[in-house]
Amino acid sequence: MLRDNLKQLREERGWTQEELARRLHVVRQTVSKWEKGTSVPDADLLARIAELYGVSASSLLDEQPIADAELEYVATQTALLNERLDHQEERRREIVRYLCIAAGVLVAIVFVLLMIRGAPVQSSDPFLQITYEIDGLQESVGIWLDENDLTQAFGCFGVADIAEAAESQVAFDEYGHVSASRLQKAVETAVREAGGTVVSIERHNFPENTP
Repeated sequence: MLRDNLKQLREERGWTQEELARRLHVVRQTVSKWEKGTSVPDADLLARIAELYGVSASSLLDEQPIADAELEYVATQTALLNERLDHQEERRREIVRYLCIAAGVLVAIVFVLLMIRGAPVQSSDPFLQITYEIDGLQESVGIWLDENDLTQAFGCFGVADIAEAAESQVAFDEYGHVSASRLQKAVETAVREAGGTVVSIERHNFPENTP
């Protein structure tokens, strides 16, 4: 392979990558990329390398010599190699880009879940926050209330297991309302059935002077 031939010829002459780069008027990183196979020299450089080592350009490519059209042949081959390498590099970048997007989405999901499991969602609507403890871990479930009638609730938010268990114990009317006190008792029952204990019940965003 081209990369192996380039490295072998350089080492046979006892040259470092820096010395070869200086002779070809390129940087050492360019020689390193050739020998790693992540890039290939263009036709002009390949001709100069062949002249420097006293070999044919086609032999560097492990091909039989083509006397009359060698330079054109070499140009075609190196162009194809570079195109293939560029395509591989583009695919690698695409994969990295998709992985970064996926990682960002995952981080966002984890953040949302942590917010839900921790503190109640920030809102101007009134709600009850019921904090409970199970196996030494404190979590909370909220009950959305109707700001026009605080005795009525729209449902629960927070830890899914407790919220769903509580909502399954009550019946919502045709407007999506349910008695707030009934839903609160359902949450407390769901907590007890899960082996937990209610720690506190707090009001949030209630109008002043609310009994």
